[in-house]
Amino acid sequence: MNTGRSTILMLGALIFLLCVPLLYSLEVYDHPEIGRYENSSIIHQESSNFNQYRLGLAAAQDEKFSETLTVEGKVTMTLYSGPEDASSFEIIRAYEKLLRSRDFEILFSCGKTDCGGQFLEAFYALAPFASDPGWNNSAPITQGNAESSYVLVAKSQSEETTMYVSIIVSQGWWSYPVYKLDVVEVQEFEGKISSVAGPEGETGDTGKAPPEPRAPVRRPLRFGLQLSSDSYFGFLVYANRFEVSAKAQAMLYDYPGSTDPDDGILMVGAHTSFLFKPTDNADLGVGVEVRRGIKLSGNIDYVQYMDGGPRLSLNYHLGEHILLSGVLYPAWVVVRETSVADSFTLDAKIPSAAVAVGFLF
Repeated sequence: MNTGRSTILMLGALIFLLCVPLLYSLEVYDHPEIGRYENSSIIHQESSNFNQYRLGLAAAQDEKFSETLTVEGKVTMTLYSGPEDASSFEIIRAYEKLLRSRDFEILFSCGKTDCGGQFLEAFYALAPFASDPGWNNSAPITQGNAESSYVLVAKSQSEETTMYVSIIVSQGWWSYPVYKLDVVEVQEFEGKISSVAGPEGETGDTGKAPPEPRAPVRRPLRFGLQLSSDSYFGFLVYANRFEVSAKAQAMLYDYPGSTDPDDGILMVGAHTSFLFKPTDNADLGVGVEVRRGIKLSGNIDYVQYMDGGPRLSLNYHLGEHILLSGVLYPAWVVVRETSVADSFTLDAKIPSAAVAVGFLF
């Protein structure tokens, strides 16, 4: 048996489990008319069919504006990371060139100290993200180097549509520039109030149509720590349609009456699950889990020490930051092989279960 090849395949599967859901499930897109700077990546995005948005049209003095404009309509706010070899100046200049070529009117633009004192915090506060762990969403903008930061506000108007674009570009929080690109498509409010009628004769008019189904809540990408009842501790990545966790467990095998040192094993692994969302506060997960043992101490020389199998889970949100999870492993494959000849074993375990608590940041 080629044990080296099987180990490589196991590690490759582990990397695949960790990376693929991140690429698949973010469900974020560029605005079709105002795209991204080349080779940029989306960090965070929020959108709403109808909302208010405040535009800053003057420099920010003491975090106050002499001129702002409040508009209403469809709002899309996106935080991008630019390429590492780009400067914040070339990003703002590229967008300015793009907007002018599409007949946008530049309502306000500034850079560096011309934008006013502490202008990054002030401009961000006009239209902050609703989901904002500061270290990930606002800090790259608000804590950037003001001397490498720029603001641009533009407007496009035709007989059919009116659109506003607001851009804040900053640099210095990370090694690459970041920019918050917001697009507001002005429109009239079209929301309606409806009710579900009861039995005829009890609630009056029974001819009213029931309300349309409510759109599911779309969660942003979040990170956290997870502790399981089977003594595993992990780092959790959790989003709308997937969860991924890298985890570890230290085990000590004690052999009473033996003069040999006890065996210490570090189990490292990961799980990934696709999430179905029956309610706003609960998820049903279907996925797989893979684990590998690393010898820490003892005389047994393991060539292979691997576990793996399908994973079913039920997650429940207990508040904003706590996630309770029940996990079922319907089948569990156990692979063991030592350096001793003909020691390879492949076993299957009966179903097992665990309970986990996650702390989301």
